[in-house]
Amino acid sequence: MSLKVKSRVANLIYSAVFLISILGANSVYAAVCFPVGSAFIYDHDYSFNSTNNYLGYSPPWKELLRGGNYSVGGACASVIHETFFTLKAASGLTPAGSDAEAQWFNLPNNDYLQVAMQVYIAGNRDAYVNVPQTAISNLCTGNCSNSYSTGSKVKVKLKIKKKFVGQSFLVSREIGYIYAASAAADRPDRAIVIIRLNAVMTVPQSCSFDVGDTIEFDFGSIPSSAFSVDAGSKAKGVNTLTKNIRIECKNIDAQQMLSARLEATNYNDNVIFSDNPDVGFQLADNNDRVLIPNNMSSFIPFKLDENARSSFILKSWPISITGKIPKPGPVAAQGHIRIDFQ
Repeated sequence: MSLKVKSRVANLIYSAVFLISILGANSVYAAVCFPVGSAFIYDHDYSFNSTNNYLGYSPPWKELLRGGNYSVGGACASVIHETFFTLKAASGLTPAGSDAEAQWFNLPNNDYLQVAMQVYIAGNRDAYVNVPQTAISNLCTGNCSNSYSTGSKVKVKLKIKKKFVGQSFLVSREIGYIYAASAAADRPDRAIVIIRLNAVMTVPQSCSFDVGDTIEFDFGSIPSSAFSVDAGSKAKGVNTLTKNIRIECKNIDAQQMLSARLEATNYNDNVIFSDNPDVGFQLADNNDRVLIPNNMSSFIPFKLDENARSSFILKSWPISITGKIPKPGPVAAQGHIRIDFQ
């Protein structure tokens, strides 16, 4: 469920912000292999409709194929005799235990799924291996080219770590890095391949809102002077908007306790940032308790009735982020309402 909060500060003026990144110079090591240019990126897509939704459930390994070869510089630039690959989970993924099949990882900003992965090692090894690995050989003995494809084929498993409603997503999430060297003892520190995953798992349990797919709080025009308050304070003279959100669920038992919480990508503490750097918004429950985005402990509880229906109150108001008078122009912010089992 998308959530949109918007307003307008008098007199329309538009501005643009440009971000510039400075990249460091490449380092070269004697036996270490490095990407020619930037690391080669394999984007893999995975969609799974599950009939099961319980803690620990995991569907079978899913093989994902992506075409494309890449060249490698340094010690691997010539005809390959033997290359040693090191496979690591991407930054932010944390180990979550292992079983007979896989090493599991928790995903940042995803409270419902864990991921495991295997990477196909080309050359003469011609096999999938679990991540992580250190200095695993491709078993080439002089009859392999210097055009690589390791990383183009992966196997992925997802596991439910918390029962959820509707869908759980991974959006262009980096899940693995591949490094290479010409000697087993070398420890390369520049990835030659980045593995990304776009994934969605859909479960039968779902809920819908009477307002449709978007809950919108529209404050209309607000004078710039309303934000001449302390940073973090509510804009002066602006009324709180209140909405009664009615909800209906499917494949969920009557009388089930559920909750609604706030998810956002552009936020700090309990404030959702807008596209105006001086203006933000807060959302709260019926008792004005402000919701903290992406916090599993900050939610609005509710109970389904005999018809698997219910409702809850959601409030919103604009605040000053900086204490400065904002530049005039349209203002918008966006988040999502996530329904959880309790």
